[in-house]
Amino acid sequence: MLGIRASHTGESVGMENSRFTKEISVTLDLARKAAAATERIRENGIQASRKQDHTPVTQADIVSQAIILSGLRRHFPNDRIEAEEAISSDGRNALAMSAGEALRDLGYDHESRNLAQVVNDRGNPEGRRIWMIDPIDGTKGFERGLSYAVAIGLYFDGRPRFGCMAAPAFPGEDGGEKTTIIAYAGRGEGAYWLEAGRDRVEPLRVSDVRDISRMRLVGSRAHDMDDICGKFVDRAGIQQLIRMDGQTKYLMLALGRADVYIRSADPYFGIAYPWDHCTGQIILEEAGGRVTDLDGKLIDYEPPPGRPITNLDGLVASNAGCHEEILDFLGDIA
Repeated sequence: MLGIRASHTGESVGMENSRFTKEISVTLDLARKAAAATERIRENGIQASRKQDHTPVTQADIVSQAIILSGLRRHFPNDRIEAEEAISSDGRNALAMSAGEALRDLGYDHESRNLAQVVNDRGNPEGRRIWMIDPIDGTKGFERGLSYAVAIGLYFDGRPRFGCMAAPAFPGEDGGEKTTIIAYAGRGEGAYWLEAGRDRVEPLRVSDVRDISRMRLVGSRAHDMDDICGKFVDRAGIQQLIRMDGQTKYLMLALGRADVYIRSADPYFGIAYPWDHCTGQIILEEAGGRVTDLDGKLIDYEPPPGRPITNLDGLVASNAGCHEEILDFLGDIA
C-alpha cells in the first residue's frame, strides 16, 4: 500500500510496503514546496510572456521547475528528465531574472544562483526511467486565479508508473472552500490524496456511474477542438459539463467528482506533451479509471524528447464503467 501519514511540517513518515517509498517521500516534499512557491508568486504578482509556440509562461513556471528538478537531480541522479520549461543559458531575460529573484526571496539560494543550469537539466540521457514534469499545468488558469496542477510523473517500461500532483485552489466538494490537494499513485499500489497541511490520507476511487446520460463530463477550457465535449453532451444527453485547466481534470475523475474526460487532438499539438498526461493517467488508473485514445489504444509516451504526442486523434479518460460505449459514441461524432 502507498498510504502515508504526513506531519504538519510537510515531512512524510510511515511509508511502508511500497517499492515507491523514496519516490513518495521526495515528490510529496517537492510538490508541496513548488505549490507553496507558485501560490506565493500568485499572491505577489504574476509576470508572464509567450513562448515561441505562443503558449503562456510565467516566472512561477520557472520557479516551480527549478525546485522540482533540483530535488530530482539530488535524489535520483541516474534518471532522465523531460520537463516543459527551458531558459536561455545566461538566464538574463526579464522573466528568468524575476524567477531568480523569487527563488532567492523564498530561500532557494542554490537554485537562484544556478537558475539556467537547474531549469535546463534533463538528467542522465541514458537513464531507463524518465521523470515527466509539468511545473504548472494550466498556466492560463493559474493566471486567472483558478486551479492548476504541479505534476511530477515517472515513466518506465512503456507505461506511467508513479505520479504525484499538487492542485492548489482546487474546488471543494459541492462548491465548498478551495484548498490545495495533493494526490499520488504507484502502479499496482493504489492512489491516495490529502489536503496540504493535514495528516489524514485517504484512498482515491472513481465513481460507480455506469449510465452515460448520468455522467459528469469534464473538459478543457482551452483545448476542445471542434467542441467535441459539447457534441458529446448533446448526443449522450449529459446534464453536466465542467471546464477545468490542466491535469486537475484527471483528479476530478479520481476523486469521483466527474466521470469522463474527453480531449480532441490539435492539428499542431496533438493531445499535448507527455508531461501533460503522465501524472494524471497513473493517478486515475490506480483509482480505478481508464485512459485511451479514441480507438481504445494506450497513449504512446515516447515521441522525440520535447515533442508533443501527435499520433492520436484524441483522448478519453473515464471511470472505466462504460468506456467502450463512450468510444462508440465518440466514433460517430469525432
